[in-house]
Amino acid sequence: MCAEEGVRQFLDLGSGIPTILSVHEMAWQVDRDCRVVYVDNERVAVAHSELTLAGIEGADIIEADMCDVDRVLGDPVCQRLLDLDRPIALLATASLYYIPDAELAARTVDRYLDAVPSGSYLVLSHATLGQDRRDAMKLSRVLEMTHSLTSAATARTPEWIAGLLAGLELVQPGLVYTSFWRPESLRAQDDTPWHDAMLAAVGRKP
Repeated sequence: MCAEEGVRQFLDLGSGIPTILSVHEMAWQVDRDCRVVYVDNERVAVAHSELTLAGIEGADIIEADMCDVDRVLGDPVCQRLLDLDRPIALLATASLYYIPDAELAARTVDRYLDAVPSGSYLVLSHATLGQDRRDAMKLSRVLEMTHSLTSAATARTPEWIAGLLAGLELVQPGLVYTSFWRPESLRAQDDTPWHDAMLAAVGRKP
């Protein structure tokens, strides 16, 4: 979506292990000149990404804690590939809930948004407890998947997640469960643990 709106730079925070149709592959379907910087602090994820990105121009990875904003933005890879004077899409999808300190997570988002110019985007998804028991039960199954990782996931309230988007112009349909973000697409099946356990939104910095 961001590439279709003219953004040609992407900073993927907490990118994880590469999968089919990584960010650079999706962006390049719109424009091969898009540049992508991945950020992750897990050595295994970084090693996989380095292998995947070897020899590829326009995409690279930084091994760093996404919360260390100065380290990330000052890294030679970021300096080489991204122009902070031009709009950037900040991707914080399924990553902020690995930061157990809520204040640190919110401050991290604010600092990245402060560093990018008008016309930049925040692409966000975050685990939420929701307000009914069904959501909470399904979310517990999602969180069980994270126990083998370095940090377990932390679910937060819809109100807290909405606060991350304060001051941004929300792209329709706003902050909704991930399976509702693209109404024209198929909803996730009811038996998937992610269903109605993750909120997602895209906001544009005015």
